Amino acid sequence: MTVGRLQALAENPVILTDPVLTIGTQRMVLKGRVESGEYLEYQGGDTVAVCDANWNRLRDLALAGPRIQVPTGLVTVMLDASSSGQKPWLEMQFTTEGDAMVVSRH
Repeated sequence: MTVGRLQALAENPVILTDPVLTIGTQRMVLKGRVESGEYLEYQGGDTVAVCDANWNRLRDLALAGPRIQVPTGLVTVMLDASSSGQKPWLEMQFTTEGDAMVVSRH
């Protein structure tokens, strides 16, 4: 992983609506809202859990769109969404292990 152009940012409350996570050339479309201080957790299936700072599940967001699979090796990851307020900043963490994880909407 290469990290560049680091900048200290102020904490500004923001609401993301219908976030889209792009992994390589594929898109994972979420339906719903994510507010400042909330975290997303995905472990397979048709929903993504929205959690508080202590990882307590608050609600689920439905996945929409075609089936995708995270490729092996180097991949670019981006998050896009309409948002209220100022431009948001995000902390992203990914943990993978074992067989390939398939992200799908049936």
